[in-house]
Amino acid sequence: MAAGALLLQNGGGNDDKAGRDDKPAVSTEQPAATSQQPTPTPTPSPTPSRTPDATPAGTPDATVPAGYRKVADPMGFSFVIPDVWSRQGVANGSQITYAGSTGAEHYLIGVIPNAGYTSYDNVLNMEKHAKEDKKKSDYQRIDLRRNTFQGRPGAIWEYTYRDEGGRTMHGIDQSYVAEDGTEYTIFLVGQQNVWADMKKTYRTGLESWRLTG
Repeated sequence: MAAGALLLQNGGGNDDKAGRDDKPAVSTEQPAATSQQPTPTPTPSPTPSRTPDATPAGTPDATVPAGYRKVADPMGFSFVIPDVWSRQGVANGSQITYAGSTGAEHYLIGVIPNAGYTSYDNVLNMEKHAKEDKKKSDYQRIDLRRNTFQGRPGAIWEYTYRDEGGRTMHGIDQSYVAEDGTEYTIFLVGQQNVWADMKKTYRTGLESWRLTG
């Protein structure tokens, strides 16, 4: 597989005309002298302005979008996935799946040491198998070409197909060969009707991808 602040100002303050008769009283008598000093009116203390709340401890990493979390895999990489997804296991010793509860939308990460081939050659071979897969019908290529990923030679492959349940599925694979000769394939597949969300998930995953081994 994002706030504004409302500034409230106190308009308080004593009205200096409150309780005062604006018409002076008329008198022919002089006021009697008195030795009593007038009681001074206390000056009200200013109301302190409210300071912003402190940032709570445990604030999520600001680089991880809301609804996502970063995972570090023991196979030597880290990236960001939807926070409700989890690692499902490893197949063939090299293919790691991260998926949600339904499994329809998922990542399949391949880690192949000493690959000995280019990623472009590999995706051409994978496309051949996809066309022959009896569980996939109506295969349609969207993109397949060489590219560069994180400064390394790679390939991008994107396509759609119809699964056994008749659902149109959308897949995209960014592959590349790291400096040590290991090939990584970052493959995401999901239903076509949720692909707008999956595009964000994939972009977030690729932008956060790091090798940790």
